[in-house]
Amino acid sequence: MEKFQSSFESNTAKADKVISIMGSTLKIEKEKLQEVRTGHKSDHDDFQTSISSKIYKIQDDLTMERKIMDAISVKTEKFKVLTIKIENVEKQVNDLLSENAAMKSYIIDVTSMLLDIIETRDSMIMIMVKKHIAEKLRPVFTMLHRMEGVPESSPIDKKRGEKVCYNSRRKTPNLQPTQLSKENLSLKAKKYFSLKNP
Repeated sequence: MEKFQSSFESNTAKADKVISIMGSTLKIEKEKLQEVRTGHKSDHDDFQTSISSKIYKIQDDLTMERKIMDAISVKTEKFKVLTIKIENVEKQVNDLLSENAAMKSYIIDVTSMLLDIIETRDSMIMIMVKKHIAEKLRPVFTMLHRMEGVPESSPIDKKRGEKVCYNSRRKTPNLQPTQLSKENLSLKAKKYFSLKNP
């Protein structure tokens, strides 16, 4: 019985020693695991902070990019509008140049006819030429009226440069041509039909 008791106590001491060693080992391993866990948690928090910071930066960059794209879109629309306006202005300038050339051609024809009127003494020819001149002048004065505010009716239509004498018997006007020199005619032509140089 004593032998059994001695063996039991010896085994118990060995078991307690083993348990103590295992407890110490487990405690050490637990502390190591806690350190690893704490380290992982710190790394995870740092990683999350870094990711969040990068996400915020990307969002800010996207917001700035949207603003830039909106500004570019607005400027593009303005550029398109300006391009259309420039094209319209160029078309108007070309139309004005064409009208200018047409008016110069009319003026040359009219001046030549007016010189013919001065040199002729046949009243019938003068009436026919004046009528033809009035027809030639009508589009010129229409364009001048639209561009410069000149009255649409020409001096020929108003019969400027003519004196009206009434015959007491027939009660009808007799037209007598005013004596105009070529120099006076040139001055009047410049006054009524002069155009700005393109």
